[in-house]
Amino acid sequence: MLDYSEFYFNSGSPERAIELILEGMGHVPSNAELEYRITAYYLENKERNKAYNHLVNGLELDYEKHSILLTFYPRANELESITDLIALYREDS
Repeated sequence: MLDYSEFYFNSGSPERAIELILEGMGHVPSNAELEYRITAYYLENKERNKAYNHLVNGLELDYEKHSILLTFYPRANELESITDLIALYREDS
């Protein structure tokens, strides 16, 4: 599932990638890696509110894995709201 979602994401079909991750989340709830991946996919799809919600979920589950977001969406470092949210959780860790 992760490989397929990555394939669709890299092929310019973030909507399909999102569908696959959501399906996976139904089978594996509370998975930080899925939360960070879907955050990246939602950011690419310009759905920021959904991205922020999943980013918070990921940070609460496992702050240390937030680099997954940057792997799939390197421009996240350019979004002040994202970097501020990550910094807030870093302080709480």
